[in-house]
Amino acid sequence: MLTVFLLNVNGIMISDVTKSSYAATFTWNAAGLLHAFVDVEQDAYLAYGDRLSASAMTLKTDTDNRYRFNGKERHDWAGYAYIDYGARMYNPVTGSWLSPDPLADKYTSTSPYVFCAGDPVKVVDPDGTELYIYGKRNKEAFEQLQSAVSKKMTLSMDSRGKISYKPTTEKKLHGKAKRLAKIIDDSSIEVKVSAENTQQTKDGKQLLGGAFMGNKVENKNGIQHVVAYQEVNPIFLGKVDEAYGTKGTLMMHEVTEAYEGALISKKEGSNAPPADDSQINKEDSVYNRAHNAATQQPPIYYRQTDVSGKIPSDPKLATRTQYYIIKGGKIIEIEKRENPLNQ
Repeated sequence: MLTVFLLNVNGIMISDVTKSSYAATFTWNAAGLLHAFVDVEQDAYLAYGDRLSASAMTLKTDTDNRYRFNGKERHDWAGYAYIDYGARMYNPVTGSWLSPDPLADKYTSTSPYVFCAGDPVKVVDPDGTELYIYGKRNKEAFEQLQSAVSKKMTLSMDSRGKISYKPTTEKKLHGKAKRLAKIIDDSSIEVKVSAENTQQTKDGKQLLGGAFMGNKVENKNGIQHVVAYQEVNPIFLGKVDEAYGTKGTLMMHEVTEAYEGALISKKEGSNAPPADDSQINKEDSVYNRAHNAATQQPPIYYRQTDVSGKIPSDPKLATRTQYYIIKGGKIIEIEKRENPLNQ
């Protein structure tokens, strides 16, 4: 009889194979004695991520698992090892990146190719891509963001919604492109944008084009890290862009608003709540400061009417809300919604 159990790193039996670290095989011999065989995978690395040779290891290392050092995928090309960090490829033998740091001008004392600032024992170099767009409408949101910076950089989005970029000019980035590059390259802040065609946020509040959903300050191995949340309706934002003749201006505002809020929370060391009436009416709230620090967006107006089509004296009696912009002295309707603005 042969029985196999999966064990986690502490040797406790589990059922999820994706979380197992050991495979223990138990057999009983003819005399009824229990024999146990544990198949263990273990790796040891030099400081810059190169693996010690198999001959230097006492445990099994030659497996098909490519996700090893820092949990990143290792590739072996032409006899050399490279590790995929998402934004850049890394050579653990030389301890250097294969492409320069996009923020090299901010760290002039350090080589743009060096890994972990030359001190991999104390410093962690994450993937360098900290902007994610997910949800059923993430493609539309991505395209709007790309249109905002199309003259300066080309964006790409992987299956997880992770955004990366490549400059399309040899000149230094400026304006919106520079701000977006900063967001993507800032490993201390992770911006998560949920893109859906909906009129409500996940907590039941009204969603027009975008909503500041707060952020969370975390401490990872002694390093402060902030996760910022934003919800957007790219369908509505796209209509406004089309009416104004702008390209991705409103989506850019939503992304930078989330990031600016995270910067404030990182500095103050406290979480920021989602934007509700109390936060909107509080002048020094994280939301208001982030909103003002974000890239500018053109105004959107609204008009409420009751069942007779007239403006009600009490907003609670409104049954329809019309959203519009004013361009060249003309009113251009964006959308009508049957639900009252205050719901």
